[in-house]
Amino acid sequence: MILLAPRRLHGRAVWRWYIAVCFALLVSLVPGVIVHQASGHAELERASPPPDGLLAAPPRQIELWMTERVAEGGGSPALRLLDETGKAVPVSNLRIDPENPRHVIADAAGISTGTYTVIWSMRSADDGHTLTGSFAFRVGTGRAP
Repeated sequence: MILLAPRRLHGRAVWRWYIAVCFALLVSLVPGVIVHQASGHAELERASPPPDGLLAAPPRQIELWMTERVAEGGGSPALRLLDETGKAVPVSNLRIDPENPRHVIADAAGISTGTYTVIWSMRSADDGHTLTGSFAFRVGTGRAP
């Protein structure tokens, strides 16, 4: 970024220009300290089991909470569960919580000890954008994935 001073600044105008330049440099060098960037798309807010979580017992459900309402239909929502070998683990009754349109629930069966990956895709009912993501969790002893 190249900033050039106007030629004929006097008195207070010089100080205003100087403060504006310093502020612009500070914002560009340290994003997030002064200005928080807002996302325009739905994101995963939290999940159960939690991403990178270590569970003592297998979960009966996979639950996702998004930052925007989830649209239903046309492949949304979608959720796959894979074991550590990449084999699909059955999930059933994938649904949007009728009490909270940002909450997606799927029943899970066949989970035992090991590491599992959740792969999800959701279309926002607010802006129509589709977002996909994945996270892992582990059941049993050992370290979190």
